[in-house]
Amino acid sequence: MTTAIPNQIAMSISTALATPPMTNRLGRALLITRRVAHDVSRHHISMIAAALAYSATLALFPTMIAAISTYGLFLSPQTAANDIEAISRVLPAPVAEIISSQITELAKASSSGLTAGALISIAVALWTASSGVRALMRGINIAYGVRETRRYATIRLISYGVTIALVVGATVVMAIATIIPPLLNALDIPGGIRTAIALLRWPLMVGVILLGLGAIYRWAPAKTPTRSNVLSPGALVGTVGLVAITQAFSTYVSKISSLNQTYGALGGVIGLMLWFFLAGFAILIGAEVNDALLNPGADTEDAAVQDD
Repeated sequence: MTTAIPNQIAMSISTALATPPMTNRLGRALLITRRVAHDVSRHHISMIAAALAYSATLALFPTMIAAISTYGLFLSPQTAANDIEAISRVLPAPVAEIISSQITELAKASSSGLTAGALISIAVALWTASSGVRALMRGINIAYGVRETRRYATIRLISYGVTIALVVGATVVMAIATIIPPLLNALDIPGGIRTAIALLRWPLMVGVILLGLGAIYRWAPAKTPTRSNVLSPGALVGTVGLVAITQAFSTYVSKISSLNQTYGALGGVIGLMLWFFLAGFAILIGAEVNDALLNPGADTEDAAVQDD
């Protein structure tokens, strides 16, 4: 018995040394992929993403009202609307069409300045938009396999905070996309440097999305995986998924299939909800990746998420 144990240890060490590191990494990647695929099916992520798409559609226009009202405190509502419309051009065509038409009407009805009406509209918009955030919080709770134990007031405050952060993040993205080009035109900068700086705004916007998703994964759920931080692997996966899905969906609706031909006047709304569904699916996949990587030995049985 005394010689068997050292022999077993020696065999384990020799086996580990004989196994190439690349094989270990590949095996771990396959295990993580299998767990993510299993959890996506077991947690019914597609159904949760569909619920998120519904909630996001209802919350979109209140969020736009809040963004235009907030942005309009510093610039005219029409300028804010033009900036948001410029951002919407990178979205799929059906999504961009709905956003462009709505922000035109919102800009006409909005007024600049910090008025009581503006504050009330921002508050009402945040209240409505936070419902979409709370749906996302429930989805991430399920992906992490945790039960909601926080008080209703705490959930509400967190949902407001995340909603405000999303509005601020959208404002930052708008500023990056719309302020840099005219600023470069006003400055006497050589053409090559100007082009490089202009192209740099796109990685900056992706960076804002990466940080935003990381913050949501870190602070929105009731409990985060061990060793979790803002710059998490799931945030990277979610960001790449969002960018790839947006580009692929844009190509699909512009080159392959027209939703208006299939759904008629509802084509824009269908396209908007379909994009929200795919985006929500990508975000929830990122949460599942975080759970698989940062909690590899955790019990991932479905959690009954407490309704708020």
